[in-house]
Amino acid sequence: MKIKQVNINMRKIDRHKIIKKIIVENEIETQDELLDCLKSKGFTFTQATISRDMKELNIVKSYTKDGKKKLTLLAFEKGDSELDQKLKKSMKDYTKSIEKVKFIVIIRTYPNGADIIANYMDEIKFSEVVATVAGYDTLIVVTRSDEDSDTFCSKLNKYLNK
Repeated sequence: MKIKQVNINMRKIDRHKIIKKIIVENEIETQDELLDCLKSKGFTFTQATISRDMKELNIVKSYTKDGKKKLTLLAFEKGDSELDQKLKKSMKDYTKSIEKVKFIVIIRTYPNGADIIANYMDEIKFSEVVATVAGYDTLIVVTRSDEDSDTFCSKLNKYLNK
């Protein structure tokens, strides 16, 4: 096996391209697994460098639909905040259905999706929402009124249809 000689001063943009390609083409579960994959391709980087790169590239830990952990590259659109993008991606990846019952919104998700969506909703602090309760595959969102639940559902539909 031929080992590539890696220039210590490799440009960050080139390193980012390599990391993005590996994340997109493989199901990588951990930073260590990413480092091993890079090493098998002849690249040697420190854990600290990879950690910084992951943050800069918006690589986050998520779950596949069957509950397996994996690293995911989030793509952001201009004009949207990072949290909005995370919620949008999570909603699209995990939402099975949304049902409104008076002032309560019930979101059914794929396994392990409810808590991910709830965390982003809690961070965004929607004015209509009083509380979120997340289980394995169900998220209950309590709003202040029937009108607020209508407004909140409209916002959720925008996340799903953007």
